[in-house]
Amino acid sequence: MIEIRVGDTGVGMSPQVCRRAFESFFTTKEIGKGTGLGLFISYNLVTEIDGTIELESELGKGTTIIIRIPIRPKKDLIGGDDAERDLLSAAKEDDG
Repeated sequence: MIEIRVGDTGVGMSPQVCRRAFESFFTTKEIGKGTGLGLFISYNLVTEIDGTIELESELGKGTTIIIRIPIRPKKDLIGGDDAERDLLSAAKEDDG
């Protein structure tokens, strides 16, 4: 696994906000200042590649986001052996 931690020393989040943070369109920002999609999209991208994303937060002290992504060959991320074979076949057709 590769672990990425991103933290701040901002106002932090309450446990109630942390529980909802990955929901689509959930935001604590005022109207017109945020869509509530950032963490939702991040969660979906990370879980799509079998990773995890979580929050650690304390009011008045800040928040840390922890992303864990499994290490594996790139070809697994772009469709596996079939995708590689298809790319090679297409390249041969172009050459020929």
